[in-house]
Amino acid sequence: MKKTWNPQYHLIQKERSGIRGVGRWVDLRKMKDWKNVMGVYVFATKNKIVKYVGYAGSSNLRTEAMSAHKVRKKTKGATKALYIQCTNKKFAKKLENNLKWLYCPINNKDIKVN
Repeated sequence: MKKTWNPQYHLIQKERSGIRGVGRWVDLRKMKDWKNVMGVYVFATKNKIVKYVGYAGSSNLRTEAMSAHKVRKKTKGATKALYIQCTNKKFAKKLENNLKWLYCPINNKDIKVN
């Protein structure tokens, strides 16, 4: 089942999860305007079906998101991007894992060949 982005989840979790701020959905090509902060980034379709969730722990969110897009090709099927700024690495990693569990993004799955 494809899960659509639910902004209410993050509003409820904001105080408990160490979230400093949530960006707005932007086109993938506008990620270059993001700040290099610590947090989590999300790639999704225009209907906000989550395709990939990534983590940037050392205040390099823009760099990591651009790498995931251009080098690692994690934006397959995605047209939008969003970032969530966190207060520290521990919270960012925990949020990334929670989002992966919640949305089961297809581009996060590793394909293993025997």
